[in-house]
Amino acid sequence: MGIVMEATVEQDKNELVDNIAYASNKNQFLSFMISDEEFAVNILKVQEIMG
Repeated sequence: MGIVMEATVEQDKNELVDNIAYASNKNQFLSFMISDEEFAVNILKVQEIMG
C-alpha cells in the first residue's frame, strides 16, 4: 500500500506543478508599440524576436 500511496502523491504533486505553470503563463504577454498603437501577443505564441 505504501508504494501506491507514494505514486499517487507524486502524481498529484506533478499535476499541481503543471497547473501552477499553466496559470502563471496564461496571462503573460509580449507588448510592443507600432506608431502610436500598442499591441500584445500571448508570450506562448512568440516564436522569434528580431531586432
